[in-house]
Amino acid sequence: MTMRTAALIPAFNEARTIGTVVEGVRAAVDRVIVVDDGSSDGTADRARDAGAEVVVHAVNLGKGHAVRTGLARVFLVHHVTWSVNSICHLWGAQPFAGDDESRNNPVVGVLAMGEGWHNNHHAFPNSARHGLWWWQIDVSYWVIRALAACRLAWNVKVPDAARIAERMLRPAVEPA
Repeated sequence: MTMRTAALIPAFNEARTIGTVVEGVRAAVDRVIVVDDGSSDGTADRARDAGAEVVVHAVNLGKGHAVRTGLARVFLVHHVTWSVNSICHLWGAQPFAGDDESRNNPVVGVLAMGEGWHNNHHAFPNSARHGLWWWQIDVSYWVIRALAACRLAWNVKVPDAARIAERMLRPAVEPA
């Protein structure tokens, strides 16, 4: 016989209704597990009283922590993404000539996983690799290389050293 189990993760202010929810779920399954944050709002006690097993996760960050961290993540990712087309057209180095003001910005290069090497991208728009030198961190390219090694990406284009040297404004460090 298969045991049917349901796991519940209470939302905000769930202490008032968790007992009713557990009782309703218990009608359909054999075992109910409630994952609680360990705060003192009474959710765990009411869930136990209704017949559920309660698991309290190790870190008590309180109700709303997931929402706060989710909003912080969205805020950070969006600002870093938008910074590529704003900061990288104002500040940084321009090793390649072009019709625009694109620049390579090392801070954005790291935060945006390689997209901050924006002048490189404008010089070689079809290239999967934006960090053209060994010191230009390009996590996006590393992911593409891993996908290519697993045969999940193919026909990956990267400029060769001669093409890079041909496009440079002034001689620099030899590309990797």
